[in-house]
Amino acid sequence: MLSRLKRSCPKGEERVFLHRQTGPKHGEPRKAKPFSRPHRAFYSACDRAGITDFRIHDTRHTFASRLVMRGVPLLEVSKLLGHTSLRMTMRYAHLAPEAYDAAIAKLEAAD
Repeated sequence: MLSRLKRSCPKGEERVFLHRQTGPKHGEPRKAKPFSRPHRAFYSACDRAGITDFRIHDTRHTFASRLVMRGVPLLEVSKLLGHTSLRMTMRYAHLAPEAYDAAIAKLEAAD
């Protein structure tokens, strides 16, 4: 989905979540602009969908949790989240206990 959104963005635009304005402005087509208030749009969508007790920051935790559960190394998750220390990312370590078993198995396979 993100790749498709990126392809539809104006050239040179790095962000993929843009507000597509409609109608002409001073005789020229309006350009897509980045959301100025993404929280408002998020909470409005939650209201329309009947979703309660859900914050935009919860999506960040879901992103991190799913990465860890799929075996992405914590250092990579840390970089993707923009954490300044690995300690912040360690709160997700419990979601992949099999990663420790896999690490030990690599040592055992080396003999």
